[in-house]
Amino acid sequence: MLKRFAAQNEIIAMAYGPSAQFHVLDLGTEDGHTGRTIKAAFPHAKVTGIELHAPMLKTCEDLNGSHYESLILGDAVKYLEEVTPFNGLVDVAVAAEIIEHLPRDRGLFLLDLLEKKARLAIVTSPLGFKTQGPIHDNPHEVHVSGWVPEDFTSRGWTAHLLDRGGFTLGVYYRRAKW
Repeated sequence: MLKRFAAQNEIIAMAYGPSAQFHVLDLGTEDGHTGRTIKAAFPHAKVTGIELHAPMLKTCEDLNGSHYESLILGDAVKYLEEVTPFNGLVDVAVAAEIIEHLPRDRGLFLLDLLEKKARLAIVTSPLGFKTQGPIHDNPHEVHVSGWVPEDFTSRGWTAHLLDRGGFTLGVYYRRAKW
């Protein structure tokens, strides 16, 4: 788990220094580890978290809520599509292990939105399709699609693979050209 957070923070550090002020959207907060690790490395970052499952959002708030500027109950893709915070652009958007929970067409739509709205987008996902059902009574945890590096590199993203003790995690990122 720590390898993913270290990789994510290294990617952010390529664009922003430790004292930089920037805004992060944590799409699919789960229990808030992403927000916590970003705030630890970048104390001036403002992190907004979006989570679809109310009990998980409550867990995030209880465990790591102080690391977030705000926490929002809602669909991360819809939020990114419809809400235009920060004049429609965001400095950093992190979609940590959520794309595999989306049907392929919705996942591709998420990538389209990230490419249009984020100066730096980071997506992590297990390599290929990995069967997973609901976890902790969260029906949104079911895996419905699988992703490989070519799904990202063909769109201009950079891909890294991390060994996660039994399976491989893809870490993909893209910096906007604008």
